[in-house]
Amino acid sequence: MGWSWLMIGAASVVINEVLYDPDGSDTGREFVELAFASGVAADSSLAGWVLETGNGSNSVWSVAWTGTA
Repeated sequence: MGWSWLMIGAASVVINEVLYDPDGSDTGREFVELAFASGVAADSSLAGWVLETGNGSNSVWSVAWTGTA
């Protein structure tokens, strides 16, 4: 699977770490760690943000944040 990125201006949230498919029986051990960029308030809201697999049209899963990090 190829990745594509689009970044306009300074990012307020950084994808800090991804563990997407560890070896062995690993159900539920995948994760994505987000971090606020330097200077962004730690209580900033992620409301309205969505992280999903695939190309946006064939999502296997989708996560929508509704509060703070």
